[in-house]
Amino acid sequence: MILMGQIYIGTSGYYYRHWIGRFYPERLVKAKWIEYYARVFDTVELNTTFYHLPRSKTIEGWIKKTPTNFLFSVKVHQIITHIKKLQGVRSDFYGFMKVIKPLKIYNRLGCILHQFPPTLEYDTALLSDYIALLPRGYRHVFEFRNPEFFNDAIFLILKENQICLCISHMRDIETPPVATTDFVYFRFHGPEERYRSIYDEKQLDKFSHLIWGFLLEGKTVFVYFNNDFNAYAVENAISLRNKILKLINSKTN
Repeated sequence: MILMGQIYIGTSGYYYRHWIGRFYPERLVKAKWIEYYARVFDTVELNTTFYHLPRSKTIEGWIKKTPTNFLFSVKVHQIITHIKKLQGVRSDFYGFMKVIKPLKIYNRLGCILHQFPPTLEYDTALLSDYIALLPRGYRHVFEFRNPEFFNDAIFLILKENQICLCISHMRDIETPPVATTDFVYFRFHGPEERYRSIYDEKQLDKFSHLIWGFLLEGKTVFVYFNNDFNAYAVENAISLRNKILKLINSKTN
């Protein structure tokens, strides 16, 4: 008997007007988009938290409109990662954590994504100070856009603090497929033009086998497609899910 980890596959964001007719039915009211989305996927990565903090009423609405096994991963606000670049962000971060608390209370929180800009300079002391702010008991994920952070010293820091290295894919940056925790987090931004290009079957086959390997190690895997243009993310997410299901069925039957 093969004991595998659990997998969640979805998209980065769901509230896209240009998905009307491509994913959402033409006459479906926007208030029901999350319900419709949750019938197809079991998780979503919320990009909205990067730009503004939602009201608690909004978060409670998301919780009520989705199944109890549906998970929300949230992206840390840009004032922390991009504007202040991790310096003097204690109050900002605690404020962010307070806002997303309902997701934790109702066991609906997937991961917390800390996406760092390419302009974040390589500084292990700064990174360690920031890590010291992070509360335990959460799945924290670091996505680096500066390739200098892809080294064994950083991987060790992440492992020692149980922080996941985001394995992200885009044309100009490809993260090494290194697992630093008991879960793995993938972000696919598009193979060519970022956010506006679609992965082909050969590329998805490659990703499915990589993910399958982590599942066989018993790791929980989160996968999000961020190529929202033309609802490419939806198409790629469904296709990848089908490929992984085929692998699971072929190996367990």
